[in-house]
Amino acid sequence: MPNLFILSILVGAVLGMRLRVWILIPTIVVITIGIAAFGGARGEEFASIVMAMALAACGLQLGYLSGSATRFVLAATRTARRPTMAPLADDQPVFRA
Repeated sequence: MPNLFILSILVGAVLGMRLRVWILIPTIVVITIGIAAFGGARGEEFASIVMAMALAACGLQLGYLSGSATRFVLAATRTARRPTMAPLADDQPVFRA
C-alpha cells in the first residue's frame, strides 16, 4: 500500500504541474477501476480493495496540490527575475541620435 500511495502522489504531482484540476476526475475513475480489477483478480478482501482505492484517490489529490503549488511558485520566480527597464535620469536623453 505505501508504494501505491507514493506512486499516486507522484502521478498527481505530474498532473498538477501540467494540467487543470478537472483531470483528477477521470484519473481517479480509471485508477479506481484498475485497482478494483487487479484486487479482484488477486482475490483480495473487499476492505483491502476499498482502502487501496481511497489511498490512491487521496494520493492523487495530495500530489496534484503539491504539483500545482510548485507550478505557481516557479511561475512567480520567473516573473520576479524578468528584467525591467531602469527609469531614465533627468539628464539622460530618451532617444539617441
